[in-house]
Amino acid sequence: MVVMRIQRAVVAIALGVMALTTAACSSGTTTLPVGKVCGVTALAGGPPSAVGVQDPALLRVCPSGRHEVARGFSLMASNGKKYKAYTYNFNAWFARVPAGTYRAVDRPGCRTPGRPFVVRAGKTLKGVVVWLGCDYS
Repeated sequence: MVVMRIQRAVVAIALGVMALTTAACSSGTTTLPVGKVCGVTALAGGPPSAVGVQDPALLRVCPSGRHEVARGFSLMASNGKKYKAYTYNFNAWFARVPAGTYRAVDRPGCRTPGRPFVVRAGKTLKGVVVWLGCDYS
């Protein structure tokens, strides 16, 4: 009889926890901390420097103004989820993504992901160069 009461109490607690978790997720109260990342695209798949960057000044600022979906790459998180980067003035790009480690993927002319970079919650990472055309150099 005591065992049955304990089992009922355990079940009731488990159901309560599940209900609270479901309510929190469905109400949108659990959000991932977001950060920003921006940089430029460059041709030739060269070293991780400003060599080949059309406008090196864009390495220090994030684009602003009208944005459009990038024509060439996505950002892949370490968990495998992909996020679109947005372009501005042809070779400048930016993205808002959950905090984590990312690599540029689906880059035209590149078979492997780009170098990893870390986006921190509430921070802006500037100057990330995404190389395109790696196989053409």
